[in-house]
Amino acid sequence: MWEFSVVDTKFLSMFGVGICSFLVGIAPACYISCCNDNSNHTHQHRPGIRLLLSSLLCFGGGVLLATSLLHMLPEVRESLPHEAELVYASGFLFLYFVDEVVHWFSREKSNTTRSSYSTRTVLKEQQAEINARRREAESKGVPGCTDCAHDYQVLPKPFEFNNQNNYNGIKFEPSAPMYRRTRYGSIENMHITDIAGAADTIDNTGHDDTLLCHGNHDEPCATTTHTGLIGLLVALTLHAILEGLAIGLQLTVSEVLLLVATVASHKLVVGFCLGMELAGTLNSVIKQVLAISFFSGGSSLGIGVGMLVLRINKAWMNVVIPILRGLAGGSLLYATVSEVLPRERARWHSVPGHASAGIIQFLSVLGGFLLMYLINNFMIE
Repeated sequence: MWEFSVVDTKFLSMFGVGICSFLVGIAPACYISCCNDNSNHTHQHRPGIRLLLSSLLCFGGGVLLATSLLHMLPEVRESLPHEAELVYASGFLFLYFVDEVVHWFSREKSNTTRSSYSTRTVLKEQQAEINARRREAESKGVPGCTDCAHDYQVLPKPFEFNNQNNYNGIKFEPSAPMYRRTRYGSIENMHITDIAGAADTIDNTGHDDTLLCHGNHDEPCATTTHTGLIGLLVALTLHAILEGLAIGLQLTVSEVLLLVATVASHKLVVGFCLGMELAGTLNSVIKQVLAISFFSGGSSLGIGVGMLVLRINKAWMNVVIPILRGLAGGSLLYATVSEVLPRERARWHSVPGHASAGIIQFLSVLGGFLLMYLINNFMIE
C-alpha cells in the first residue's frame, strides 16, 4: 500500500484546500449570476428572494465577525499577550484610514464632474416623475394630473432650462426643496433635497419616516469604491496564507492532516460567505472569479512558504506572523462592522411592508456567529 510522505501530504493539501475553497466560493456567484440573467423580473416582483439573499449575506457577516473575534484574536493573544488588542486596533484603524482616503479622492473627482449638472439632473428627474404620473392618470381616464400635488410638486410643461435659475419664466430660489430619487441596491428611496443643505428621507409612498426612525440608513459608499470589499478580501487572504504557513511547518503526516482538517472546517464556510459577499457587490463574474482565486490560493501559497521556511532560520516568524495576523483580524473586523452589516441593514430599514426584515437579518447574523463558535470550540478542539 502506498504511504504518503510529509512532503507528499503537504503538496496534496495545497491542491485540495485550494480547489475546494475555490469551488465553494464561486458557487454563490454562479447561482446569483444565473438568477440575474434568467429572472430579472422575478427579483423585481418578489422581494422575498431579495430578502433571502440579504439574509445570506448577513449570515456571512456573522461568520466573518466570529472569525475575527473568536478565531483570530485568541491566536494573536497567544503570541502577543500584552499587545494583541493594540495590534488588532491598528489593523482596524489602518483600513478605516485607507477607506477615508479613497473616499476623499473619489468625492473630489465626482464633485468636479457633477457639480454643474446636479440641479439640471434633479429637475429632469422631477419632471420625468410628473410626466409618468400624468400618463398614468390619463390612462385611467383622469384629465391631467391635478390631484398629484400631495405626492409631488407639479411643474408646468413643457419644461425649459436656462442659465438664470428659472424654468418657464418661474424663478426658483436656492432654498426651494426639490425631489430626488436614489437607489440603494434593489430598493428605491425618495429624498426631498434642499439645494442649500440637508435632505429629508421619505419612502416612495410619500410618507415621512425621519421622525420615526432612530438614525440615518443610507447605504455605505463602499459600493462605488469597493474599499471595504478589497480590505475584506485582503484580510481573509492574509489569514489564509498564515494558516497555510502553519500547515507547511508541521513535521509529521498526522500533524499535517489534523491541521488541514482544522483549517478546512472553517475556511470552506468563510469561503462560501465571501463568495456571497462578492456576488452581492460585484457585477462582473470575471472579477468574482479573480477574487475567489486570490482567496483560495492563499492557503496553498502559505503551505509552500512554510515548506521553504523549514529549510531556513525561522526565528523572525515569532514576531512577524502574530503582527500580520493581528492586522488582518482588525481589518476583517472593520470590513464586517463598517461595510457588510451596515449596507444590508440600510437596504431594508425603510422599506414599507417589511418591518421584520431587520429581525430576520439579526437572526441570520446570530446564526453565522453561532456556527463559527461551534466550529471553533468543538470541531477544532
